[in-house]
Amino acid sequence: MDTFIEYIVKKKKTAKDYLTMAAIITGVLLLAVLCLLFNSLLFGIPFILFVFCCWGAYMLITSSNVEFEYILTNSELDIDKIIARRARKRILTVNFREIEICAKPDDPSFKHIYDNTAGISRIERLHGDINSGNVYFVDFSRDSEKVRVLFEPNERILNEIKKINPRRVNI
Repeated sequence: MDTFIEYIVKKKKTAKDYLTMAAIITGVLLLAVLCLLFNSLLFGIPFILFVFCCWGAYMLITSSNVEFEYILTNSELDIDKIIARRARKRILTVNFREIEICAKPDDPSFKHIYDNTAGISRIERLHGDINSGNVYFVDFSRDSEKVRVLFEPNERILNEIKKINPRRVNI
C-alpha cells in the first residue's frame, strides 16, 4: 500500500524580517520624495525609477512569506521551500529507511546525540524556534556527508515514519 501525506508549515516571521520590511518601505518613501523633487527636471525618468523600485519592494517584502511543505511518499520525505506562493525549491529528500535517528531535541534520552555535532557537515533548520514543541531532528548520511535536519512534522507523518523505521524513529 502506498503512502502519500502532505503537510505545510508556515515560517514564523522574526524581528529581523520586520526590520527589513520597514527599511524597504522607508527607502521607497524617501525615493518618492526625491522623485517629486526632481521629476520636472529630468522629464519623468525619476517617476519610472520610482515605479520599478515599488515593484522591487513588493517582491522583496512578499518573498519573506516562506512555507515549508513536507511530502511523505512511501518511505521518502521530500521537503520543499515555497517562497511567496510563487516559487518552489526542493531542499532535500530523506529516506526514512536509511536514517540514523529521528527524535525530539529536548528528549532527555536523545539530548546527548542532539548536542554532539561532531562529524555533521550540514544542518538544515526548517523552523522558527527549537522550543516550539513539535520540532524533531533527523540524522542521516547522503553522498558521504552527515546531515541533520530539524523539522516540524504533524502526527500523521510521525505515525507513518514510525511504521517505516520503528527502531530509529522515536516519537
